[in-house]
Amino acid sequence: MAICDTSIVLFGSLSQFTYFTLANLVERKFRLLAVVLDAYSPAELQSAGKDDVIFRSTQHQIFELCNQQGLSIYFSEGDEDRLAQFLRDLPADLFLLSCYPRKLPRSIVQLARLRCINIHPSKLPGYKGANPIFWQLRFGETQTGVTLHEVSEHIDGGAILMFEALPYHVDMRLCEIESMLIEGAIAGLETLLNTAPANWVSYPQQAHQSTWHPQPCDDDCLIDRQMSSRVSYALARAYSGTNLPLRIVENSHIYNILDAVWPDDRDANSSCRPETGFIVADFSDGKVKFTVEQVNFSK
Repeated sequence: MAICDTSIVLFGSLSQFTYFTLANLVERKFRLLAVVLDAYSPAELQSAGKDDVIFRSTQHQIFELCNQQGLSIYFSEGDEDRLAQFLRDLPADLFLLSCYPRKLPRSIVQLARLRCINIHPSKLPGYKGANPIFWQLRFGETQTGVTLHEVSEHIDGGAILMFEALPYHVDMRLCEIESMLIEGAIAGLETLLNTAPANWVSYPQQAHQSTWHPQPCDDDCLIDRQMSSRVSYALARAYSGTNLPLRIVENSHIYNILDAVWPDDRDANSSCRPETGFIVADFSDGKVKFTVEQVNFSK
């Protein structure tokens, strides 16, 4: 089955990761039928007066791109019967999941005529869970990667179809990391779909190599002076400006980290000076200069 003949339904969320996936599929001219989003529709949100974190605006780049491409959007709120009927009326060869937070039951997975595949931004079976990029940076990994795997009854546990290792630069923003990973994933998908499905090779995951991590909590997002300067810098660079703010403690006060730079010669002898809007923090292997703002409570 050639790429141009393979019909796809994309499952995702109102996330940057899903948007990058959609944009790559459109750019490479995959045959997209529809997008299933874990979100309220704009009409439902406005009519019910809802204010939910999974939907922040009636204007979203995913909506805009779908409208440009004439793609229908199904807003999934957990009604599996409705979703199944939508998919039966829109028979697709492939379901592709990209940051879709719901577990698909077997009855839905089986509606894909070819496969149901998930994009996971780590080398499975390592770093399973909802936020693998954070944990890879948090634990000081020097490269990341992206896995295409079959969807099974176990979250992030299906057989592996493709993995590509991708080193990242310590200065990279989260959007740059995600964009790089998605480009690798869609290139891998293109290779798969230009091969006869009967020749696809999948590898069961090795349970003894499996690691799983939860969504980061406040303590996980606190920069610890026991970390290396490289880990602290990479985290701050990646997650500045995101909805996962990092923090640092100085003199019993907590500060939000806005960004990070390597200190220059003028900062070499600086101590922490939060009153000026930055902190030069010492780590075991060097210093990092953080731009900060004070949080309105003390630790």
